Amino acid sequence: MPTLYDELKARKKNRIKKPFVLFMAVLGIMIIVRFLNLSLLWQMTKMELNNRSLAVTQNYFFLGLSTYAQAKNRLLNYSDTRTKKIAVVSYYTLLQPAVFLISNDGNPTFIDLGRVAVYIESGLTKITLHSDDIIERQWRNTIQTKFMGYSLFSFLYEWLISSKFMDSKGKFKLGKQISYVVKPIEKTKYLKITYILYFYLPLLLIFWFSSIYGRGFYCAFFYYLGIFLLFNFKRVLITVPFFWLFNLIKIEISDFISLLFAMALLVIFLILAGIGVKNWKGLKRDSWGKPLIFMFILLPVFLRF
Repeated sequence: MPTLYDELKARKKNRIKKPFVLFMAVLGIMIIVRFLNLSLLWQMTKMELNNRSLAVTQNYFFLGLSTYAQAKNRLLNYSDTRTKKIAVVSYYTLLQPAVFLISNDGNPTFIDLGRVAVYIESGLTKITLHSDDIIERQWRNTIQTKFMGYSLFSFLYEWLISSKFMDSKGKFKLGKQISYVVKPIEKTKYLKITYILYFYLPLLLIFWFSSIYGRGFYCAFFYYLGIFLLFNFKRVLITVPFFWLFNLIKIEISDFISLLFAMALLVIFLILAGIGVKNWKGLKRDSWGKPLIFMFILLPVFLRF
């Protein structure tokens, strides 16, 4: 028969074990979300290229989740059957949402890669689009990188990211060697779907979970603060999610007006998050409410990097 000491010991063990299990569960969910995000980004890029307007001189082949060796072998197999001077094999990895292996038998030219058009030389070129808005081009024995994104802390963001691309002398390889043109995501047919999901899906989920766990779950609205800081906030909060509204009323807003709207929307989300903080104690300690809130708050980081 268990004694009182044994029961207290078991309770203490459960108090230690349960937070660890919740942490591992949330971490596992976040890893799955990151992989789904990479798959979504690649799928949208594939659909965008299948409906491209610029890519009229290339053959495209899409592998899905793959490796460099498999892509290179596929490119060699297609070398005898392709009908155009430029052949592109596209795939994604567990770390990058889009990698392009390009064989150019013609003159140097710009090539459409979905969200950007990049200038490539003759011969074999590998271009990697990272989820943190780094574009990397490998041609012959040279590797060139460039930060092509924009966020509120772009200057700091670029400096932090560039540490991944330092050369042997400790100098940043981020520079102006790569010529490219970024397409306005609002003008794309499929790539804007990712920003729409980033905005509306968490919004619906937060309100749904709030109906289950109470107003304390409003703390999850801090998710939009992370989106505001790490992404191009005017696009992810205003111009892309509400493009249908602007098209309906047939107006085109300026950058300044979109900035004001984005700031106003962020203030609304922060007020809701403040309501969540005020009702934080109303969340049950043994529920999934608090772990899910932390998952939403950290989600922008997993979507961005």
